[in-house]
Amino acid sequence: MPPKKKCVSVAWQVVCIFIPFAWIWAFYRIGKLGKGVMIMIGGYGVAIILGIIGALDDGALVAIFGYIGWFGYIVWLMVKWSDKWNESVSKNPSM
Repeated sequence: MPPKKKCVSVAWQVVCIFIPFAWIWAFYRIGKLGKGVMIMIGGYGVAIILGIIGALDDGALVAIFGYIGWFGYIVWLMVKWSDKWNESVSKNPSM
């Protein structure tokens, strides 16, 4: 079932990224569920690896900067994709 064609609040989309499993709904609302799931699961995998490396080498800063960089990338993607979604909805409201 495709998402409803209506504008989304970019601020709420970004907030949903930081709430566990709410990011699924946020990506679904803009029609990017598949890409969002792959990015989030891949990011969790990288975060786990960075956490292991940080624990082994006492490099917690590596893990912390990895998390910050990953969430920054996800926020950037969500803003970009949400703006693109809102633009497409405003151009074609009947779709």
